[in-house]
Amino acid sequence: MRTPPDIQSYWDRKIIEWEDSIHSKPGTPWIESIAARFRRPVMNRADIALELLARHVASKNVLELGCGSGFFAVRLFRTARPARITGIDFSPAAIQRAGQYAEHERLGNAVSFRVGDVARTILPEADFTIGLGLLDYLDHEEIRSLFERIRGPKILFTFSRSDLSPLRLAHIVYLATQKCPKHYYHSEEALSSLIGSRFGHLTFVADRRRMSFGGIVHNLESPSA
Repeated sequence: MRTPPDIQSYWDRKIIEWEDSIHSKPGTPWIESIAARFRRPVMNRADIALELLARHVASKNVLELGCGSGFFAVRLFRTARPARITGIDFSPAAIQRAGQYAEHERLGNAVSFRVGDVARTILPEADFTIGLGLLDYLDHEEIRSLFERIRGPKILFTFSRSDLSPLRLAHIVYLATQKCPKHYYHSEEALSSLIGSRFGHLTFVADRRRMSFGGIVHNLESPSA
C-alpha cells in the first residue's frame, strides 16, 4: 500500500519548511517563522532522546524511522559513535536533503538514508529502533503493526501526549491552519497496550517544563543496570 498523495505532498513540503524555520533560513513561510519560536519543547525532546541513547548505542546498529532530513541521525552518530545508522522516511524531499547532509558531513557509509513507508514496509534488523515524532502521525492500528514488525530488542520513540495544556491547544490550532492530513496524541496507557509485552518493561519520560506535552517511551536499561 502506498502513502496517500495528500500526506506525501504535505510532508515533502512541511519537513523542509520546518527545518528551514528552525535555522531561520530566508524564504521560510511567515507562519513557520512564528511557529519556530514555540518549538523549543520539540527540540528538547530530541535532546533528551539523545541523552538517553548516547549511553547505549556505541558500536551498535541503529534504525531511525521517520528520519526526516537526518539532523538527529547525524547528531547521534557524532555524539555516540554507533556502528551504523540507517534512516527511513517516506518523503523523497527529506531523504534527498538527508543524503546531502550526510555527504557534507563526510560520514561515508556509516549513516545512510532511504525512502520507505515505515508504517507498512518490512523493516531491517537493528539493535536499536528509534523514531522522533513518528508516532504523532500513526493511528492505533498502525502503531500496533509497527511494533509487531520491528526486528530488534531495543526501542525509543517520542510522542505527543494526550493530556491537555495551553501549548497543546495552540498546536491543534496550528495543525488546522496547515491542513495537516493526520495527527494523533497518545496516552501512556494506550501506548503500553499497543506496544505490548514483547519489549519488556517500558519507561515513559514526561517533563512538562522541558517537553511541554511531549513524551518519550523506551526500554533502555538504566546506567546501573
